[in-house]
Amino acid sequence: RCTMEGNIQREDARSSPRVPIWKLLMLSSCGGAVNFGFTAEFTYATPLFSTLGFSPMLSSVAWFAGPIAGLTALPLASSLSDTCTSRFGKRRPYILLGLVLSLIGMMLLANPVGLSHLVGYTGQTNAFAIGLAVTAMWVMNMGLNVVYGPAWALVLDKTPSNQQHHSNAAITLLCSLASLIAQLVGFINFQSLIGISSASFLFYFGVCYVVIFSAPTIFFAKEIPLRKEVVQQQRRTNFLRHLWYGLKTMNLTTTMILVAGFFTFAAMAPYQIFFTDYIGKVVYHGNPSAPPNTVAYLNYQKGVRMGSLVGAISNCVSVIFAALTPFLMDRVGTKITYGLVTLSTVVSGLFPLFAATQSLPYMFVLGILQGPLNVAGSIITGALVARSVAREDMGIYVSLLNISQTLGQLVSQFVAGTVMTHVTLQWGMAVASGFGIIGVLLILIMRIPPPVEEEHVFQVESQVEKTNENSPLISPA
Repeated sequence: RCTMEGNIQREDARSSPRVPIWKLLMLSSCGGAVNFGFTAEFTYATPLFSTLGFSPMLSSVAWFAGPIAGLTALPLASSLSDTCTSRFGKRRPYILLGLVLSLIGMMLLANPVGLSHLVGYTGQTNAFAIGLAVTAMWVMNMGLNVVYGPAWALVLDKTPSNQQHHSNAAITLLCSLASLIAQLVGFINFQSLIGISSASFLFYFGVCYVVIFSAPTIFFAKEIPLRKEVVQQQRRTNFLRHLWYGLKTMNLTTTMILVAGFFTFAAMAPYQIFFTDYIGKVVYHGNPSAPPNTVAYLNYQKGVRMGSLVGAISNCVSVIFAALTPFLMDRVGTKITYGLVTLSTVVSGLFPLFAATQSLPYMFVLGILQGPLNVAGSIITGALVARSVAREDMGIYVSLLNISQTLGQLVSQFVAGTVMTHVTLQWGMAVASGFGIIGVLLILIMRIPPPVEEEHVFQVESQVEKTNENSPLISPA
């Protein structure tokens, strides 16, 4: 059920003039800043844990911070921002809170060993640095997820309904650009250039990037404070109760979409968090625990930087597929497109079992294989959910989709991390591909719902607008 605040927002958005492209980019810039933070930790958090002596299994446990924050902080901040009555607006207070947490986490994660020495810790082990790094991961991920939901909602709040596709495109563009910049910065050997590790430089650079690219969103989003009497008149629905309602009323098609989403995202998770570590250890034969400046240690760091370059290639492929996915869904078919992009991830996970070479073609192949599902998977699963559920229930089923995908990531990264610890990194990647194979099989037997007719959607939206205009609880702007 739409909240009264949501009805007011949609009415204002439909009646407002088109937003200039430059302002859309300003409003969306915070989304790109958040994605820089996510990409920085995907690139260097696991190598940092390995340097501190973590096994892959322990690294996967530390990485629980990301999915758990996505399951808790993101929906909570998004929900609370719907009814925030701050004089600074309803979204910006949560964006600012999340940014502060994110910046603290990034600064702590930049150099936990140096910080432990700074506070006078002189123990024989890295216990203090380990605790600092894990704490930083949790603080950073909680902060990034607190920002992400309200920042995306803010863009949609300020954009007319006939410009929503432009706003989504702007967010996607800036997120992809931020990821590309983070990966290219992570590839540069700053240790030899200025005497600081590439990981430390990336996180310090990320602090500056987040501040600079969040500022336009904060200053250009002129939010009108939400009136308390309007909030008090809303019929508040318990989120967990609403979630349970969605589970009880879910049809078979939607169930299959969510289960397939669990397995397809499970196939991606180990690649995201262990890939740079794999390149450093297996492909470049490095050792993160070796003394600094030894051949084994330097080889590992070189491999991590090359892994960052592969991530940049993968990101470029993702951008291309983000543009091609709607066309492929129309021309080739949704089922075939979804199956093929998932299959490419399966192959990328099995590839290390048969080849591990430092050649650039090998790196390019890995990047190209992993790229499609990164973006296309979200676009396709979101479109499938939109086709299979009633429009008024869209929000809760999108939340259920996010939960199923996040649970897939949690399960996969723990299973893969355990296999990597007790067997090899390559077999851990292959186990993740096993999840992807199950996903492909589910996609093959899945009934794909037809696209929603635009004319019908227009009629429904028009009826909602008329209802809102006649509502006694809605005051004119």
